[in-house]
Amino acid sequence: MQGVIAKTRVIAAGNYGHSLAVRDDGTVWAWGWNSYGQLGDGTNVNSATPVQVVGLTGVKEIAAGAGFSIALKNDGTVWAWGLNSRGQLGDGTTMNRSAPVSVSGMTGVTAIATGSAGTVNTGYSFALKTDGTVWAWGDDSLFYLGDFDSAEWKSGTPNAFRTAPVQLYWLTDVTAISSSTSSTSNGYTLALKGDGTIWIWGIVEGIWLWKQLPEITGVTEIAAGADGYIALKADGTVWAGGYAQDQSAVVGDLPGNTTMSSPWLQVADLTDVTMIVADYRYYSALKSDGTVWEWGLADCMLPDGTIKDASSRTALQMSGFNDATEITSMSALKADGTVWEWMGGRTSCNSSGNTTISLLTPVQVPAPGGIGFFNLHV
Repeated sequence: MQGVIAKTRVIAAGNYGHSLAVRDDGTVWAWGWNSYGQLGDGTNVNSATPVQVVGLTGVKEIAAGAGFSIALKNDGTVWAWGLNSRGQLGDGTTMNRSAPVSVSGMTGVTAIATGSAGTVNTGYSFALKTDGTVWAWGDDSLFYLGDFDSAEWKSGTPNAFRTAPVQLYWLTDVTAISSSTSSTSNGYTLALKGDGTIWIWGIVEGIWLWKQLPEITGVTEIAAGADGYIALKADGTVWAGGYAQDQSAVVGDLPGNTTMSSPWLQVADLTDVTMIVADYRYYSALKSDGTVWEWGLADCMLPDGTIKDASSRTALQMSGFNDATEITSMSALKADGTVWEWMGGRTSCNSSGNTTISLLTPVQVPAPGGIGFFNLHV
């Protein structure tokens, strides 16, 4: 194994209205919707300003799922809170939690990821261990988890969900993982292996896939969007596959073929990239100079108010950023520790343009209690 290279992320944005951040002292803070306890403050009360997740310290990475949250601690354990109707929290139950609980048996973990397909109840999670193995739990109604050694897979009858992590035995030597979020039953996951190959499993545009993607070399990071995926190379260039190329791109072949036929295409005029993010219908990149760039499809309105159609893969620069150090699909962390957001909800693309973006320019996240501004440097 060539060593785990998945990036650690200290800000996260969920697709059902909540956000997370890890302060320098290892505490976790959350804001937004809290119907299922996804803010982790022991309540179900929404909060427009950050509240501290109770009883959780020593955290190095977080991920925001569909109505739930997960955190990776420095000791390699994983903790979760929020919606648990289909085992999303991995604690062996289906009980919602408004405070963190330990994910069963998870030790030696180095990276985490969440995904969902359709409604808020279809969330699932993945953990990547230092030995290159991948573990999964949550909704598995259409084999989203990739547990292809299970009796359910062999019989062709999906397991409804997994309340505790299961190992994906067919998948080894993994260095990075990314799972998509979609408003439909589409839901898939990507894994980058130490030999440079990228594997996909799940449902894309109604086609069930479990296969290797076309060969691409030098990849250091992957990101799964609703209908397309992107890859970051060591040379700072970004490459796209599936609908991340353009709306007419072939997403995949029929199940059973060894690889998908769609070639990787380079995102035009985008170089010196250090981080990538894929969302429902648009994609984001952070460059080494601290600038943030986005591109989208299907007449998506970008955060600067520009509408881009699917015929263009040209990235547009976000205004107001020249010192960003990390990004999500709807927020950025600046070098001074401040967090900025530019969306109030998930993108929805249609022929008349986007109508769900409530913030078209970046807005600074306020401090707890609303006085001053939130800062991760404490």
